[in-house]
Amino acid sequence: MKSARDIAEAWLYSKIAAVTTNVHRAPAPRDVPYPLVALQLVGARDARKVGDPFAVEYLIYQIDVYDEGRDARPANALAQQVYEAIARVNAEAVEGGIVHHCIRDARNPIVPIDHEIHDNVIYQRNGTRYELMVQADRS
Repeated sequence: MKSARDIAEAWLYSKIAAVTTNVHRAPAPRDVPYPLVALQLVGARDARKVGDPFAVEYLIYQIDVYDEGRDARPANALAQQVYEAIARVNAEAVEGGIVHHCIRDARNPIVPIDHEIHDNVIYQRNGTRYELMVQADRS
C-alpha cells in the first residue's frame, strides 16, 4: 500500500520528466548540472472520516527551478514548462490511488530571484508552491 506522498512524488517525477530529467528532492546534490528542478514537501493535511478506507491528503510542495548565469529567462521558461506539465490535472488514476488535482498556490506567488551570488557564481531561481489532492487506496 502506497502513501499519498509516495503517489504524489511518483506522479510529479513522471510529469516533470517530460520536461527535464534533472529532478531532485530538495536540496539537490551539489554535483548535478544546471538547470535543475527541486521538489520539497512543505505541508500536508488529511481529510477523512474515522474508519474510512480511503485517505485523501492535501500535499503542498515547493517546486523550484535553479540555473546558473546572469540571464533569468532559461529558469523562468523551465518553470513555466513545469507548470504546464503538472497544473490543472483532472482526476488521474495512478498506481495506488488517484491524483485529483494539482494547482499552483495563489497565496504563494512565483518567486523569481535574480542574481543571487555564492562563491562568485550567479544563480537564478524561479519557484512556487503547488497543492496536490491525492487519494490513496487503503482497501
